[in-house]
Amino acid sequence: MKNILIIDDDKFFRLNLAKALGRCKKDLVIITAENGKEAVKMMDEFPADIIITDLNMPEMDGYEFLSFARKNFPHIPVFVISGLKTPAVMERLRSIGISRCIEKPFDIGKMVNMIFE
Repeated sequence: MKNILIIDDDKFFRLNLAKALGRCKKDLVIITAENGKEAVKMMDEFPADIIITDLNMPEMDGYEFLSFARKNFPHIPVFVISGLKTPAVMERLRSIGISRCIEKPFDIGKMVNMIFE
């Protein structure tokens, strides 16, 4: 069983991604957070095996959350989803230690393959 934490401020997107992942893999426990600040609070209570996060969010954006996650939970694989995957974004992500980024909109099958390959 895998525990997945999805972080995105777009409620419709967040819930649809959770539903789609749940349909693709039956042995998942999925929780969601609407921003990095909420996700930080959840991390102590929810032992995530995989994190999927957006970058642009209120309260605490994805970059701040990624810095927290890399410092405190470096063993957890992180997948970034972003509406803007530019060379500058990728360079900033690499500086944090993140190399997996998929641009919105994306094919859910591609996301599932990326996560579970």
